Amino acid sequence: GCRGLLAAVTEKEAGDALYKTGDYDGAIRAYDAACRLDGEYLAALANRCGAKFKLERWESCADDAFDVAGRADLGSALHLRACLRRAIALERVNSEEALEGA
Repeated sequence: GCRGLLAAVTEKEAGDALYKTGDYDGAIRAYDAACRLDGEYLAALANRCGAKFKLERWESCADDAFDVAGRADLGSALHLRACLRRAIALERVNSEEALEGA
């Protein structure tokens, strides 16, 4: 309900503050909490994806990006950013797998 969304927004804003300081792990924890409080709050999921991108956690980033892209309005900034992050993350996963197999 509304109370869950308000708590989720508070957690997302805490994550945003941590992200700005470069504490991406802390930001991910806050975004995780926001997602648990309101699973429909795409901004928290998208920002968690961004923090994972910064930490080069490619597979997990791609998973979040896939989820955001599938739920965001087609053509919206959120959708486009998720598609871009997913494409880059998958390219990096494939590059790492190719290097490991060499």
